[in-house]
Amino acid sequence: WFTFGDVDGVDYWGEAAKVQGRIVHHSIDKLEGGAQSGVLAVTMDWIDNAGQKVLRQKQQVVFHGDATRRYMDFVITLVALDRDVKFRDTKEGMFAIRLATPLKEQNGGMITNSRGGVSEKNCWGKPAEWVDYSGQLDGQKIGVTIMDHLTSFRHPTTWHVRAYGLFAANPFGLRDFTGDKTMDGSHVIPKGKSITFRYRVLIHPGDAAAAKIAEEYETYRRDKSNF
Repeated sequence: WFTFGDVDGVDYWGEAAKVQGRIVHHSIDKLEGGAQSGVLAVTMDWIDNAGQKVLRQKQQVVFHGDATRRYMDFVITLVALDRDVKFRDTKEGMFAIRLATPLKEQNGGMITNSRGGVSEKNCWGKPAEWVDYSGQLDGQKIGVTIMDHLTSFRHPTTWHVRAYGLFAANPFGLRDFTGDKTMDGSHVIPKGKSITFRYRVLIHPGDAAAAKIAEEYETYRRDKSNF
């Protein structure tokens, strides 16, 4: 999912927040399938607690793969509608996956990142080009990687990745991640302007080393076919 915990004081991440926002489907803009790939493009509206449309989200996902790997390439653009919109510093966001229970680090899974970090302790809140989460599922070693494209907003992103299976890219939570009160990861999108995020999700056999995720990332970082 793709959402955030503090946009002008409104929580779009939690489900029972004191100040609750909503993200509402607006339209399917493109839906194509084929032998090699498929495309789904949609529009969504971020609506605040007063019922006002604050942001428009344009999202395209390209699905492709081979016999052993599945790729999902996301391009997500947020447009500020009628006013400036501020994403405040919080760890609660943003592009996220919840892993199956057997894959959790708590259950023997492994978190690794592009900077050599291993485990939640060394990957949570740290900047990295990619993070991989792997483990045993139904008797097989498999993994999921999220890659942050070099053209994505505030690349390389920081990561909200936990031993209990939460796995998220979040470029805004710099103060929360570091505990440094002098840092501020907030960002204002001016009225009528936008920011764009680009991520690849890869489902693969084996762990990050066996799947050669570093090489996979080099291929992705050079890819501009969907931009």
